[in-house]
Amino acid sequence: AQIAALLAECLRAWEAADVPGLTALLRDDAVKTMPPLPSWYQGRAAIHAFLLNHLFAGDAVGRFRLVPTWANGGPAFAGYARGADGIYRPSGLHVLSITADGIDAIHCFLALDDRLFTRFGLALTI
Repeated sequence: AQIAALLAECLRAWEAADVPGLTALLRDDAVKTMPPLPSWYQGRAAIHAFLLNHLFAGDAVGRFRLVPTWANGGPAFAGYARGADGIYRPSGLHVLSITADGIDAIHCFLALDDRLFTRFGLALTI
């Protein structure tokens, strides 16, 4: 029940571009990676700054949609980004690692083409 509530709040915060709400779910030493990019962020403050200044910069409410799924035996979200035509297309597969203290890792495997979502049987538009 606790994990389900945490995942529901994560989804809500992401879609609402609620950076404080999202980072409140993270452990202090959490990490965020975005394979295949070599960059990664460690710590709640660093992740907060990245989300605020890059991913959710500007008018980001409604920019992304998440669909709950599973990957590597754990909770994940299929991430979709809204295009100029209003259609949401794959942006990345967010694989979470969760402990009793909160989310300790978000690995967002970027969807550079349709292969990742096709492999997971995920919709290519929503």
